[in-house]
Amino acid sequence: MTRKLLRRGYGPGNHTGLESGACYWHMIDLIWVVLFPIVYVIR
Repeated sequence: MTRKLLRRGYGPGNHTGLESGACYWHMIDLIWVVLFPIVYVIR
């Protein structure tokens, strides 16, 4: 994704990969926000 970004591979009509990467990253953030407090409370 970074390589394609640096090569200007994303344009106004072709940004699906970038959106998918952002959605994945935010999903991982959400999992940590939920998982960390649960593990902390269980310990």
